[in-house]
Amino acid sequence: AQKLDENDPVVTTVYGKLRGVKKELNNEILGPVVQFLGVPYAAPPTGERRFQPPEPPASWPETRNATHFAPVCPQSIVEGRLPDVMLPVWFTNSMDVVSTYVQDQSEDCLYINIYVPTEDVKRISKECARKPGKKICRQGG
Repeated sequence: AQKLDENDPVVTTVYGKLRGVKKELNNEILGPVVQFLGVPYAAPPTGERRFQPPEPPASWPETRNATHFAPVCPQSIVEGRLPDVMLPVWFTNSMDVVSTYVQDQSEDCLYINIYVPTEDVKRISKECARKPGKKICRQGG
């Protein structure tokens, strides 16, 4: 396992290096994470690859910036919003927030977002294992 520098989070993958960013979640339970956004998990399914089985992504020689979301796969948007019927009932309360993330669409959309707990989260988890009654450890605290 690689030791992650939270101030300059760079990891090495089989395809190349990725630079992420530490994100404070402003939540006692969900503490800070390092996020690596828009990480390719397959080659773009465009051109001759369209409707073909996935292929591994191409490697990258430089450190890849993984601090922004990649485009999402094409989806039906009506008047700047996703139709409510496309999402679970519990998700429709956040439609305005979700709609902002689906504006950038492309067939080149085979990316994942990875969230890695920071040392702060690991420390809090250990503390909660020792003292589960602490306010920070209780659900809904």
